[in-house]
Amino acid sequence: MKIVWKSLLFILIFVFLFSSPVDAQWNVWNTPAAYWDFEGASGQTSIKDRAGSNDIFLTATSGTPTGIQSVGKVGKDAQFNGTTDYGYAEDSATLSQTASFSVEAWVKFDTISSTNGVIQTVLAKWDETTNIRTYRLIIQTDTTGRAYSQFQISTDGTVGNIKTATGKTQIVAGQWYLLTGYFNATSPGTIYIYVNGVSDGTTSSVGTSIPDTTAKFYLGATKTGASTYTNFLDGSVDEMRLFSGTRTQGSIAYSMERGKPVINMTFDDGSGLQAIDHSPETNRGALINFPTDNSEWIEGINKTYALQFDGSSNYVDLGNKPKLQLGGAMTISTWINPTDLSSDYTIVSQPNTNGYTFKITTAGEMTFGALGGTTVTTSGAGITAGAWQYVTLSYDGSNATFYKDGRLISSPALTLWSVTD
Repeated sequence: MKIVWKSLLFILIFVFLFSSPVDAQWNVWNTPAAYWDFEGASGQTSIKDRAGSNDIFLTATSGTPTGIQSVGKVGKDAQFNGTTDYGYAEDSATLSQTASFSVEAWVKFDTISSTNGVIQTVLAKWDETTNIRTYRLIIQTDTTGRAYSQFQISTDGTVGNIKTATGKTQIVAGQWYLLTGYFNATSPGTIYIYVNGVSDGTTSSVGTSIPDTTAKFYLGATKTGASTYTNFLDGSVDEMRLFSGTRTQGSIAYSMERGKPVINMTFDDGSGLQAIDHSPETNRGALINFPTDNSEWIEGINKTYALQFDGSSNYVDLGNKPKLQLGGAMTISTWINPTDLSSDYTIVSQPNTNGYTFKITTAGEMTFGALGGTTVTTSGAGITAGAWQYVTLSYDGSNATFYKDGRLISSPALTLWSVTD
């Protein structure tokens, strides 16, 4: 990602990689015991556990698994075809939670059956072969033909002691959901299902522990025999985590787009040739082709610093980071003070093949879209030279919504495109 401007005062940039202006940063509230972000090359079938050593391997009962693909909730995701694809991690102490714990994942279902009883598995430490069920997160269609999320545990591994918390929010195809299953082992024991950070169903008096089974941890399917699987997921999974211990309502809600941005650059550094990112991602932006005498660091809003660009050669380079790429959605907000409008000037660009660009035009409008491809432009934004203005672009994969100083300008349609690394 590069930031390029001509003769411009530039003070602050937030970049959010989905439509709401936040990113779920787990490390601010609870540190996960296991965390899979599904970043990697397209088609890759190994998923690294960023918090430990519980790597997931994507496979299929026949043929080649779909693997990692380019458009996830944040960056990339793992996709499943609903018939043969699944993933697994080997049994471990981390995955064999027996007291309070929670699991969560962003999930988008491509299709949902209207047939009563049909299940799609998100994740499961659950093996029905020899009664070593522990926990699983699923959706299931009821007698009305509607699907709802469920979190299940078995207190002894058998089918007779399965406890289920069922949500009240209907799950529909084509939409991202944050599904969270939580077991609070505090007596008498309660399980919860959360949808998008909100408690959606509860079952109490389930006991204060679950067994430490030898079942593997499965993704996208439930194991039903020595080499058989069912309840396949037709859709995508992203940003999956397991937390050990109790969690507060606020902690769970924080995972639902209420965290901090993946970039928060205030440009208050005041000297030097790098700009520090104050988000939990702690990116560092290299100041390219700037003077070495610190003359680029000038006074900004409210006696803070700002960064001045020459409009011809200097820019800030944040590197090629997966979370800065276009996934399903993103938001960019920044204060700008252009010296003039003699050319079209870029605010932010991501220069991978078919990357994205956000810029202003000589007519004082804002433009967003594919770099070198289809873009959309506002009408009536009224960007002016010589004044501070707060501009925002929020893209949800279908529409690009533009704001100036908090006022909605327009929301033109823009079809989501694929970005190539």
